[in-house]
Amino acid sequence: MGCGRRRETRRTVRAGTACPPWARCRAQLFSELANGAKGITWFIFGSYEDIDPKPALWDEAGRLGATLVETRGWLSHGDLDPGALRGASADLEVGVVSAPEAVVVPVLDLRYRLKPKGYVWGTRHDVQVSVALPAWLTGDVSVSQVRADATTRVPFTRDGDVVTATIPSLDVGTILVIELVA
Repeated sequence: MGCGRRRETRRTVRAGTACPPWARCRAQLFSELANGAKGITWFIFGSYEDIDPKPALWDEAGRLGATLVETRGWLSHGDLDPGALRGASADLEVGVVSAPEAVVVPVLDLRYRLKPKGYVWGTRHDVQVSVALPAWLTGDVSVSQVRADATTRVPFTRDGDVVTATIPSLDVGTILVIELVA
């Protein structure tokens, strides 16, 4: 994803030419991960003189990058497993990546509104996602919600090889990690 402008003032920037707001950057990231992307690259196009600094946007890019670091490389070493998704609301985009040591589940909330200043997401609570575990993932598991600032356990139920996790709070998107309890 890129951002930049050609010598335009804030008042003359047309839709699609300005840097995207942080929520749209997050949405793009979680959508790409849910569809099998192995990582991200952030960039700016245009000449150096044309760049309008966006510290908040770049801070968010750093937080998103830190969130990916918390997945410990599982996204890059895993494979998208579309058949493993067993249940989710139709207004969620969910991917299931089976990695050697964990299952990574990127989740994007598709329930947004287009406002004059861009896309707007609300916060949803107690969002459920059901995933079939790979055959090698037997035994006791834990389910965590990964964020740049903290990784927290989330409540889940297990019925055979299907885990249903409940995401306590979802705004734009998140990453769940299912792994064996050590």
